[in-house]
Amino acid sequence: MCGEIEKWQKAEQVCVRVTSGSPTKIVLNKAYENVQEIRLDEVMITGFNGGVSAACYVQLEAQGLSNSGCNNENRRGLLVPIDVLNPGTFYSRPRQVATSEGITVNQFELSILLASTGAAATLTEGTFVFTFVMHKPATEIAAYRQKVAMMDAPSIRDPVRNSYNPSGPK
Repeated sequence: MCGEIEKWQKAEQVCVRVTSGSPTKIVLNKAYENVQEIRLDEVMITGFNGGVSAACYVQLEAQGLSNSGCNNENRRGLLVPIDVLNPGTFYSRPRQVATSEGITVNQFELSILLASTGAAATLTEGTFVFTFVMHKPATEIAAYRQKVAMMDAPSIRDPVRNSYNPSGPK
């Protein structure tokens, strides 16, 4: 996955702010249904690790979610490098944090763990922008198909290529 949003999918952004690297329960103000994938679009962490740049693992835990990060240390979560001199990172190609078979998400647990020790990272503030990719309900898919069916199909015949003009253009 982790590419374009397909016609049968929809996406919504969820912004999360934490003030600790230890496991934090995040409760959202609405439920997101049929979540298939959670992507990390942007991260900004200030006061990270006592002012020392390092890598950390971002873990998202909820029933039915599978962490999709793969790394050489065999640890759960998505490995994210943090540069204390440039605390904000914008991903042009979002990073996949978790996948599922289409669950409802209205709360999850977020942890930021140091890559070196696995302990909770110290930070002043962390802001994460996630994209929840969801499968559209059947009613939305049917409405899309109906709109497509009403569109005029372009002509396959090219009038210039298929014309005969012996005297040439005028």
